[in-house]
Amino acid sequence: MRFDFSNVVVHDGREGMEDEKSHWIATSAGRLPSSPTRNDEKSKTFLMQAMAPRREVFGVQTISYDDYEYPDSLRKIKGAPRQLYAIGDISLLKQRAIAMVGTRRPSIYGVNQAEKFAYEIAKSEYVIVSGMARGIDTASHKGALKASGKTIAVLGCGVDICYPPENDELKAIIEKNGLVISPFPLGSSPQPKNFPIRNNIISGLSEGVLVVECSERSGTFSTVSAAEKQGKSVWTLPTNLDNKSGRGNLELIKKGVGIAFGAGDIIQLGVRSEELGVGKEEERGFIKFFHESEAIGLEELMDRSGMGISEINGKLLELELEGKIKALAGKNYVLVSK
Repeated sequence: MRFDFSNVVVHDGREGMEDEKSHWIATSAGRLPSSPTRNDEKSKTFLMQAMAPRREVFGVQTISYDDYEYPDSLRKIKGAPRQLYAIGDISLLKQRAIAMVGTRRPSIYGVNQAEKFAYEIAKSEYVIVSGMARGIDTASHKGALKASGKTIAVLGCGVDICYPPENDELKAIIEKNGLVISPFPLGSSPQPKNFPIRNNIISGLSEGVLVVECSERSGTFSTVSAAEKQGKSVWTLPTNLDNKSGRGNLELIKKGVGIAFGAGDIIQLGVRSEELGVGKEEERGFIKFFHESEAIGLEELMDRSGMGISEINGKLLELELEGKIKALAGKNYVLVSK
C-alpha cells in the first residue's frame, strides 16, 4: 500500500528555511566540526557554539528534564533522558499516546494491519509513537498521518539525521505534522547501543505498546521488556501460524500478553493512571513522583517532590490505606495496580 503524501498540506512559515537546510546537508558546512576531547567546560562551550547554527537551520528545540515541556510520563521511568532534542510540536509530549512497534521485514498483512490500527487509534485522538524504522514503524506513522492524526518518531540518532535514509520524506512530514525527538545530540549516528535507549523512551511516552508483527528474535522485544518494567500494557495481534514474520507474536501470546482484534480493544483499556486509581488531580500531584512499576525509596521521593519527611509520611500512609501503594522493606514503596 503506497502512502499518498500529497494530501498532507502544511503552512507553518518554515518553508524559507528549506533551501538553507538542504544546502547545509549537502555541503561541508553541514558537517560537525572537530572538537576537543577533554570533558571540561571549555569543550562543552565549544560544542554548544559549534552546534548553534545547526540547531537554527533544523529548527531544533532542546527540552531539559526540569523544563515544564518535559513529559511527565518519562519522569516516571528508570533511565529517563536528561535532555531531549525535538523538531515539531512539543505539546504532543503531554498528550495520550500508544506505541506501535514491530519488525523491519513485515509481511503484507503486517503492513496493512499497522496502517489500519494506527489510523483508527489516531482517529480516537491518541498520538501514535514509534521509531521511524523500516517496516512496521514506518507503516504506523503513515497510518496516523492518513487519519490526519498526530505521531511522534523517536530516533536512535540525532534529530538532524534521517535513518533509514529512504524515510527522509516521511521524516519531513512528521516534523511538520507531528514531532521528531531524540535523546542523542545533533550529529549522533545510529549506533546499535542507541536503540535500547530509544525503545525505553518509546514505551515510556506511551500508555501501552502494541506489537503489530515481529519475529522470534526481533529487536521489538527490547521495547516489550521496557514496557513490562514500566508497568505498561502490552498487546499483540493474532497471526497465521505459517507467517515467519509473526512468530514473535505467537511467543508473546504464549506469555499472556493481551490480544488485540481491533483498535477498540486497546482504546477501551484507557490510561494507565486510571488502572492505578490516580485520576484525581490532587492524588496525581504526589503520586506522579513514583515509578510506575519499580520501587522507590523515601530519600528519592524527598528529592523528587521537594517535600519534607513529615509531609511525605502523611501522604504515604494515606495512599497505603487506600490500597494505591505497598510498603516494602527498607522504606521502599511501589504502586499497586487495581
